Amino acid sequence: METSARIPSLVPVFPLPTVVLFPKALLPLKVFEPRYRAMVKDVLDSYGFIAMGLLKPGWEKDYFGSPDVFPVVGVGRILEYRSEPDGTYRIVLWGERRAEIREWVTGRPYRTARVEPVPEEEPAAAGEREALRERIRTELNCLISRDEEVGPEGRSKIEEAVQTADELGFLVDSIAFHFLSDPREKQVLLEARNAIVRERLLREFLVRHAQIAEDELSGMEEPDEGGGAGDSSAGSGTVRS
Repeated sequence: METSARIPSLVPVFPLPTVVLFPKALLPLKVFEPRYRAMVKDVLDSYGFIAMGLLKPGWEKDYFGSPDVFPVVGVGRILEYRSEPDGTYRIVLWGERRAEIREWVTGRPYRTARVEPVPEEEPAAAGEREALRERIRTELNCLISRDEEVGPEGRSKIEEAVQTADELGFLVDSIAFHFLSDPREKQVLLEARNAIVRERLLREFLVRHAQIAEDELSGMEEPDEGGGAGDSSAGSGTVRS
């Protein structure tokens, strides 16, 4: 199922140690390092896309060089921006889709790469889709039941979103983006192209951190081991979100 926007094959890469951008997520950033201010200016003058890459462990040793990043990135499009008097930028990225770095391209003060879109794999069978939808519904109910700020109207909107969603993998992404704090766990989910695999991994992480308890999920239908997660293998920027 491919409904995300087409992305350019060549995009600037903004590597950070704690940020993972999922499709359909909004990411506010403040950009103040000179090379990445130049990146934003160039992007605003062209097609408007930036790839957010997660730095691999050990990046501190080569912070101002080109430390390794995980090859699966989230490519986003600038929705809003504001240039400040001191030359910094405030931008809001809209996550468009997953992509994989194929080749680094030199010639800019910031890192640029050729990327290839990662296809999203949704369950095809109606029974699998509805079973996945029900697991997602259960997980969300467990999570929002602890949040007193989510009132009846909010719960109704969430239920409607779950019930009407065609792209269930993006619902999993949304839960991960808002409820997981470990960027490495988010990266694992970013690399998992299959929605069923992604939901299973998400549930394991939520249970691990006791954000939902195993007994709350008892009786849920277990997913088949269909599909697979993306591979993980091998810039630094400075932002504040």
